[in-house]
Amino acid sequence: MAYVRVREGEPLPPISGETQLGPIDLAQFRGRPLVLYFYPKDSTPGCTREAVNFQARLDDFERFNAQVVGCSVDSVRSHQRFAERQGIQFPLISDADKSICTRLGVLNERGTSARRTTLVVDGDGIVRKIFENVKVPGHVDQVLEALQELV
Repeated sequence: MAYVRVREGEPLPPISGETQLGPIDLAQFRGRPLVLYFYPKDSTPGCTREAVNFQARLDDFERFNAQVVGCSVDSVRSHQRFAERQGIQFPLISDADKSICTRLGVLNERGTSARRTTLVVDGDGIVRKIFENVKVPGHVDQVLEALQELV
């Protein structure tokens, strides 16, 4: 059963916020693919593996001219510590007020964190692939395959 409120083939709603690298508006990535992934919590084992896996493959994403952006309900300061410890160089949006996760329907049942979900968005801002209930092992490869299908 799908829980994400945006559907494949629909435009990604406007999203902006603060990251460990400063303010961000996802509209700034129009013209290039975007990978927006939601994760439950900084510095937990699964979320750390997922972020490190994306970071390790940034060169592969750059071959598609794709921007990777993470998002969780953690604070900007938490993202800063997490990124510093793990060498994460892509933006991590702080959704501390849970407005982004709520609007997109990726907040968990308890309303405490994001569900592990990834959206692949084309250069026109259209959601082309949604991965729900993501399992970390092999996920980055799945996302890269989805990007390959965009070209």
